[in-house]
Amino acid sequence: MNESVNEMITNKMPWLRKLRLRVFAVVIGLVLAAIGVVGLASWPALPVVGVTLTIATVVVNKMTAKLNVMTCSGCGADLTGQPTGAYGAVCKDCGVINTNHAPPMRLAKKPDADKNA
Repeated sequence: MNESVNEMITNKMPWLRKLRLRVFAVVIGLVLAAIGVVGLASWPALPVVGVTLTIATVVVNKMTAKLNVMTCSGCGADLTGQPTGAYGAVCKDCGVINTNHAPPMRLAKKPDADKNA
């Protein structure tokens, strides 16, 4: 219980949750900055809102670009080439099962009752 909040975040929090928290903090910061500028400068500064939304879009895109490839949701390690089982790919580094990369399961076809009769 003597761990600081920073140590708890860096050691205990999964990588994907840290990424979401960082993106959320950046977007909230940009929104608050835009509201402050618009409030101080009034209507002539409304283009700042458009610029802020553009910056937020670019920042979110850059921060989540690593999610395009197979990455571990626990530690962020590259899972490209890892075999996937029924429950997903298992990370070699941390052992987390990543279900978001599992191949889609196909249901078995039921035999038609009419064909058997």
